[in-house]
Amino acid sequence: MKAQQLIDTAKAMVADGKGLLAMDESLPTCNKRFAEYDIPQTVELRRAYRELLITTPSLGESISGAILFDETIRQKTKDGMLLDIERLTIVGEKKWHEWLTTFCKPFTKANIRYSDHSDLIEARSWFSEISSNNTL
Repeated sequence: MKAQQLIDTAKAMVADGKGLLAMDESLPTCNKRFAEYDIPQTVELRRAYRELLITTPSLGESISGAILFDETIRQKTKDGMLLDIERLTIVGEKKWHEWLTTFCKPFTKANIRYSDHSDLIEARSWFSEISSNNTL
């Protein structure tokens, strides 16, 4: 990726004062955080912690996207709902990101689309059409 493309990517991710919610802590990292406060390190409590984050009212007004950990994508809320993502944009180098887009489709009802990093502004616009009206 060239310097200008990197700059454009960073600007698009924080456009309109938004940023990314990094909730991709590994199990050891999340468990360490819990241990500091004497919280039992269980799958259920990690799920509840992440649910607290993703169900924050008007979250979509503050973030442009979220980085998820493998465990998170398979978890359900306490009401039995899977993480409800309407659109997923995978932006990057064509080789493996295009493959990842195809790979993800069976695991979600989301409309998934690959965009080359040179099309970042258009990809963000497509993603924002719905996500700006909802939370994640």
